[in-house]
Amino acid sequence: MLPYTFKQGQSKVDGADPARAGCVEAVTLTSQEIWSGPQRLGNIEVRYNAECGKAWARLDPNAALINFPSDDIRVRLETFRPADGSASRIDEKFVRDRHWAGMLSTRVGCVVARGQIVIDGQASDTVQTSCAHP
Repeated sequence: MLPYTFKQGQSKVDGADPARAGCVEAVTLTSQEIWSGPQRLGNIEVRYNAECGKAWARLDPNAALINFPSDDIRVRLETFRPADGSASRIDEKFVRDRHWAGMLSTRVGCVVARGQIVIDGQASDTVQTSCAHP
């Protein structure tokens, strides 16, 4: 697993935060809905910035998750590159906004986004996108 750090002005290396590395202008390559039982909670996406040549996993929550009446919500995301097994993960408290994991280069191979949401100790199924390559 690659380090996920929070330094300002990060370089554009594998595992870096896309916002701090200046790579946030991105497109969604693929996405998958995430559900908890009958409740749709949002989308797990692979985001991509062509200038940086990097992709990352992002949770785009919907109103049902943003307004869910619990303070015990966690987001688990992983950016995974099957070609070499590289991964960047987060497991953090939900801040009622988008969350993302560190980015990985797409020059080595396609990238998968995996995600899970835990509400009051109950985990959703783990969702995985298709392997995306620009």
